Amino acid sequence: MVFSSITFLFVFLPIVIVLYFVPIFFANRELEIKKKNLILCLASLIFYAWGEPIYIILMLLSILFNYNMGIDIEHSLRSSAKAKMLMFFAVVFNLGVLGFFKYGNFIVENVNSLFSLNIRSPQLALPVGISFYTFQILSYVVDVYRGEVRSQRNIISFALYITMFPQLIAGPIVQYSDIAQQLHGRTHSVGKFHSGIMMFIRGLGIKVL
Repeated sequence: MVFSSITFLFVFLPIVIVLYFVPIFFANRELEIKKKNLILCLASLIFYAWGEPIYIILMLLSILFNYNMGIDIEHSLRSSAKAKMLMFFAVVFNLGVLGFFKYGNFIVENVNSLFSLNIRSPQLALPVGISFYTFQILSYVVDVYRGEVRSQRNIISFALYITMFPQLIAGPIVQYSDIAQQLHGRTHSVGKFHSGIMMFIRGLGIKVL
């Protein structure tokens, strides 16, 4: 699904907007924000799975792994050696997954050519957006290690930070510190909604024309 498609413009986006703004009266504003985050997170996962449903499993595993790594690294900051070990493990894991899908076929083909072997290439398709969300995850883990941000304890909020569909497949890479506050609370108004619509229309016009 792409932003200029009929499915996105007249089915997916209107449904997400309606569900996001549908009034559900909770006892406090915090629960309302959690409901909105859940809607956006589920919509983002559906958006990603629309084209490559099998790779949604890879994304969910990556989210779960790095959610726990962020918490573990923060707990280990008093022990420099342990924090560095966890940080190293997180970087190796994330870059390893990215490298496997991005360069696996290339490496196997070159090894076969150099050593006259016949190793079967996995012929795996590159998951859409894997570079963007991998480096976004790494920026979060690094910031937690540096003590610049607190680890996110709500897995829905963390998943939303990684999967938010407007920037999931084409970037840009967003630092966690830039939107951490908005995950916990944000304001809406007619003026902001109008501004968003105009920005979207201008971008859509440039994309299509």
